[in-house]
Amino acid sequence: MNDYNNILLTPISVAELVEKIASEVTARLQKAEKIDPLPDRITLKEAKQITTLQESAIYKLTSTGKIPHAKIGKRLIFSRVELDAWMKERTVRKGSSEKQASDNLAKSARKKGNYAV
Repeated sequence: MNDYNNILLTPISVAELVEKIASEVTARLQKAEKIDPLPDRITLKEAKQITTLQESAIYKLTSTGKIPHAKIGKRLIFSRVELDAWMKERTVRKGSSEKQASDNLAKSARKKGNYAV
């Protein structure tokens, strides 16, 4: 093999060439990092795993418009980001004991048919 194949003729210095290559590599890496490793669009099966809801419950929530979704043809499509936000929105935080007692009393009254709460 001929050593002349490895010679690079360029009007710029080696240091400048190395700097240009390094900046190009950095730019390409930054561009690659912007790509989300998980796709945002997910299927019903994946939505079940994320929400831990049964398929029938998800169908009911989609039919009433209570869960974010899209329909493409006959297929239900969900957004991972929107589902995460939806679940965080509905996370129950433990309230004060007075608030819990009041809520429990109201729930009990509704069950018994005493609606004037």
